[in-house]
Amino acid sequence: MKLTNERLWWLKGFGEFGWTMGRPMMAGIKKWAAHTTALVKMGLLEADGSGLYRITPAGHSALSKETGDG
Repeated sequence: MKLTNERLWWLKGFGEFGWTMGRPMMAGIKKWAAHTTALVKMGLLEADGSGLYRITPAGHSALSKETGDG
């Protein structure tokens, strides 16, 4: 799978720390739910089993590379 610009934008919505829904108003939309699933499969997000997600260290690394912070 590829980390597209759209998936990267979606990943940014999950915040820095803690469990979150990312963008709650958009989370139930099929397209964005599919991006969330892809990010989990890529190891950039982890799920808690109740619909919340957290950015993994690999996800933080991907964001840092994009912003030039790492």
